[in-house]
Amino acid sequence: MREKKLLNFTFIVNFRGGTYCSQVQATEVNRSTLEWIKQIEKVKDQIKYLGDKIIEELKKEAMNEDNNVTPLSGLKNIWFTLYSTKQGSFFINIVQTDIP
Repeated sequence: MREKKLLNFTFIVNFRGGTYCSQVQATEVNRSTLEWIKQIEKVKDQIKYLGDKIIEELKKEAMNEDNNVTPLSGLKNIWFTLYSTKQGSFFINIVQTDIP
């Protein structure tokens, strides 16, 4: 069985008045959201208002089968998703920054 290639994804996230950018690697875009949460958990002290409770809410949102990323119409390799938490909403644009 062949291993899936890791792809690069750039996250541009608006949360409570701040814009945060980061990059992760994953085999596909839906998996990239989980990788993104792992990454921001490591640097949560650098993101205003982000704490352990919000991280747990984000994990639940990402695991929810009904909350998949949505491809943006007319564009290639760009998606949007929205995660709502008790402390605010995360408006997330995801761009695949390499071509498979």
